[in-house]
Amino acid sequence: MRLVQRGIDVEHPTATVEDYLQAIYSLEGEGETVISARMARRMHVTPPTAWATVRRMARDGLIELDGKKVVHLTPRGLELAEDITRRHRLAERFLCDVMGLGWAEAHEEAHHFEHAITPKLEKRIFELAGNPTTCP
Repeated sequence: MRLVQRGIDVEHPTATVEDYLQAIYSLEGEGETVISARMARRMHVTPPTAWATVRRMARDGLIELDGKKVVHLTPRGLELAEDITRRHRLAERFLCDVMGLGWAEAHEEAHHFEHAITPKLEKRIFELAGNPTTCP
């Protein structure tokens, strides 16, 4: 059953929301404090655009904002962020190891490819890529 909240399908977020989740996950992993201004720079958008997306994500229960407007992934947001990150890294491995692309080119292509990988494709790509445990 799909979970639809306020007209938004939070089980299958848009590519934009997935990109924001992945960016938040990466920034947190780098030890950065995640604020909308930093998100704007990372996403190459204006601060008002980033703030609007951050507010929608908070509304949809994917992130929380503390008293200083620092962004924190909710458990559901973390689950989705890990999922898109895993698909991106798997796409990079596949594009490098199976398709023969260089890492830089594979990284760029993986950004487009990651959003289209279904669980069925993810399983098959994982097998074709030799069950990788790291990204290139």
